[in-house]
Amino acid sequence: PTKELKALVLQRRIMHGGNPILRGMIRNAKAWMDGNENIRLSKKSSPSRIDAVAATVTGMARALAVPEISPMYDGEGDGITIA
Repeated sequence: PTKELKALVLQRRIMHGGNPILRGMIRNAKAWMDGNENIRLSKKSSPSRIDAVAATVTGMARALAVPEISPMYDGEGDGITIA
């Protein structure tokens, strides 16, 4: 889910209504990649809070795991909205 979120951020497909708190947390989020190319967020290397980003990754994991229950994100369209 972190890879998917990163791709959406880089594609500017995350819609958050200009929320300055989420924008700042996205900017603060630092990630590291393990030997299997899994990406994880790290609070240690982040200068400030990243809780909203971590919660978004958790939500993304849920949406990707059970797509028939969560039609909010299907990997297509303009992006996802975070309210």
